[in-house]
Amino acid sequence: MLLAEPEGSIPICQTLPEGKRLDSFLQTIQEKLEDPNYSASEVLRLISAEHVQLCMEIGVHQKNAKAGSILRNIRAQLQALAGIANMVRRRQALRKKEDQLDFDGPKFLYVFGELLKCFDQAIQKTLGRNDRMTVQTAMRIFRDIVAERDFDLRREVARMR
Repeated sequence: MLLAEPEGSIPICQTLPEGKRLDSFLQTIQEKLEDPNYSASEVLRLISAEHVQLCMEIGVHQKNAKAGSILRNIRAQLQALAGIANMVRRRQALRKKEDQLDFDGPKFLYVFGELLKCFDQAIQKTLGRNDRMTVQTAMRIFRDIVAERDFDLRREVARMR
């Protein structure tokens, strides 16, 4: 029997005597899932490693006629792991859907504010620093154009899901 240890992103395996299974990745998987920013690919890799361990354990018990209950237990564990993997994949898909442009959120407002500063600088360099009235007029016109297009921009971003 082989035991895989989660020392990094890829497990390292070593042989164990007498077909004994010392540890599994279930605790590590649970800890990763408790972190709201967990890496789905890392969790799926751990689930795969756990799956391999269970398959190897099936190989150890396969020839034992008295191991029926053990094999049923392993089969149930494999099904549970498949369910967890499906849940992780669905959650990852939801994360991607949630990762949309939030017009009223602080990140968007920050970036938009910085872009406005860049636009202001570009106008000043184009027109010259002595023409502050024209710069302010251009900024007001830009603000009004963005305000007019607000609804359309939000609708188009919502369609991109």
